[in-house]
Formats: sequence, C-alpha cells, structure tokens
Amino acid sequence: MDVDTLFKDRPNGSLSYHHIRTATVKVTLFHLGFPEYVMGLANALSSEVEVEVIHSNHLAQVCRILANKNVKVTSFDKPSVRRDPRNLPAIRRAFQLIHASEPDVLHVQESFDYAYDLYSVFARFPRLVTTIHDVVPHPGDGHAAPGLQYSKAVSCWRSSRLIVHTEGMRTQLARRFRVKEEKIDVIPHGELGSLYAKLAQSSSVSPEPREPYTILFFGRIFAYKGLRYLLQAFSIVKQALPSARLIVAGRGSDLDANEALIRSLKDVEVLNTFIPSEHVAGLFERSSVVVLPYIEASQSGVSAVGFTAGSVVVASRVGGLADLIQDGRTGLLVEPRDATGLAASLIGILQDAQKQDYIRGQAMTLGRTELSWPVIAASTLDTYRRALSCPVSQDRSPNIL
Repeated sequence: MDVDTLFKDRPNGSLSYHHIRTATVKVTLFHLGFPEYVMGLANALSSEVEVEVIHSNHLAQVCRILANKNVKVTSFDKPSVRRDPRNLPAIRRAFQLIHASEPDVLHVQESFDYAYDLYSVFARFPRLVTTIHDVVPHPGDGHAAPGLQYSKAVSCWRSSRLIVHTEGMRTQLARRFRVKEEKIDVIPHGELGSLYAKLAQSSSVSPEPREPYTILFFGRIFAYKGLRYLLQAFSIVKQALPSARLIVAGRGSDLDANEALIRSLKDVEVLNTFIPSEHVAGLFERSSVVVLPYIEASQSGVSAVGFTAGSVVVASRVGGLADLIQDGRTGLLVEPRDATGLAASLIGILQDAQKQDYIRGQAMTLGRTELSWPVIAASTLDTYRRALSCPVSQDRSPNIL
C-alpha cells in the first residue's frame, strides 16, 4: 500500500489508531545476517500483514526453506567481506528492491555494513523500524567498535522506532545515543529451536539421541563468552563425572587463546568451523546442557535455541540472561567468572534427571508462549503501529536509488 495514500489529507502526516488497525499494511524485512530470527518473525507477521523479506544471496537457501507460503523472499548478490568495494553497488541494488517493494514499514535488523550505513544516511525511507541486537561491542569485538557505533548512531537517527530485547538494553541505548526511551520498544528474542529443527528436517538430517553427560558451548567464541571459565569448570566436572563430555562448537579468537587448556583436558570435542544451519539442532539434541558462561551479555540467541531444543540452559547471571532465565525453573544461573560455582551447578544438574526434565518442560513452555513467534509478532505489530503514527519527516533525496 502506498504510504502517501494512507496519509492523504491528514495535516500532521500521521494515521489514527483506527486507520492503522483496519488498513492492509505492507512490511518489508531487510537483513544481512539473521535468517532464522527474521523468518520466524516474518512467518508470524504474515497472518496479519503483507510481508516481503529481502536478504543477501548467501542467506537465500535458509530463508526459502523456512518461509511459509504467505511470505515473499527476495535475494540480491552481495560480497561477505565488509570492505569489499562491490558492496556499494550491492547495497544500492538492495535499496532498489526495498523501494520497489513499496512498504509502509521497513524493518531492518541492525547490520554493521559500511555500504548500508552510507546509503541509509541519504535514502528516502518509509517508516523505518530497526532492531538493535547489541548496544555496545562485547569484549573481544573491539576491532569492530568504531564502525558498530557509527552504524547504531545512524539507525537511531533515521528510525521512527527502535526495538531491543531487554529493559537494560533500552536504558543503555537511550543513554549512549541520546534517544528518548519512549522511542524504544522492548520485545524479547524469539525462540529458535523449532526453526533449526525444521532446517534439519528439510535436509533429511536425523535427530540425535540425547547424551546424558554431554555439555555444549555454542556460537561465536570471543572473550566475553567466558570459555576459559567453562574449561576450568569442566576439569572439576570430569573428576566427579568421568563420563562427562564437552562440545565446543564455533569459531573465534578466544578458541586459540585457550588452546593449551583445551589440550590438557580429556573428552573435549572442538568443532572449530562454521556450523551449517541444518546441523545446529543435532548439537543441541545431543547435549543435556548448553552452557553460557558469559562475563557480559545483552541477550543470547543460544538460549533462544536451547529453550525449545531440549537442552537445559546454564548461564551467567549477567545482562539480559539474568532477566530472561528464571533460576531453577527455565534454566540455571551462576555467578560470572566463578569456575568452581559453575562446576557445582553442572555436576548437580547432570546428576539430577528429574530436575532436568522439570527445567526442560518449563523452558519449552516459555518458548511456546512468551517467546513464541506469534507473541513476538503481536508486539512487533504494535511497534509498527506506533511507527505509522509518527509524522513523516523523511526529506532525503531518493535519487540514489
């Protein structure tokens, strides 16, 4: 639907709540690296609004597998390296696709991409909503800090509404980028376990049997993830539970930093590679426990997988993890940097099958209710309505498209 038509004859350029409720709204979701998250949201939104997803070509297969029949998916060629000069024409093409989709709302998952940031300064947007997944760089991500902060500043400036995943992130974003808190909506990170299970099924990857003493550490491996404390804890776990195994799956600089400690331990399986999406579910299915020994966190997609994949989440009591996990109910919380305390929690839960079953059940309920995509989509639609109620203030030239 043409935004100008929607807003015709309204002197302040805004829509009444009644008009927003009854109009057929077109939403375009644009992302450069969140395929499972975006498709979970897009599928749920598609029962209420018209949805198109635009993404880079290397994400096309995952997006098409996950998309339901009501979601249109469109891809464009783009290099994966941020500093590749070919990103400029690639992002120009992306903006042309966005323009052609004629959305009432453009919803972007924040992406540190120089070309996107450049074009977004000058582009004429419809109502722009941006989801900020991390407000500040994590320890170990410092090499990207200048670009990341510039990208977020541009997003805060150009967006009609902003979305973050926790109340702490809202306060942090408002203070750091001088954004009014009322412009920021808090919407939890939706569950991901069911989406990874669908990807595995589509590739005919068989479910893995649960291994009673296997622990999983999954994702990007940087300093803030606290791998060193997990390895120290695992050495204690092995003394109490000789059958315990640890899977370390993912890539990152902190893996090399802990190489000597890893070599000193038995039964540590290291998968130092990118894990294809169709094999993610199997790692969680194998593991009785998934550990997030982070020293700092805003939110976590890893826990969003664990809740509905059947792995008991054991996490540090930091940031958004402490807000999301109910200790002893939907997971276990431990103090950060405390290898001894982490080991005690791991030994306790690995030895208590009944408690594991209870926590799995509560976590599954959380994933199917508060973190389910229909619930997340309903909150996101409220954000779109707020964005559509804002006056149009985009006076940038569209000629770059």
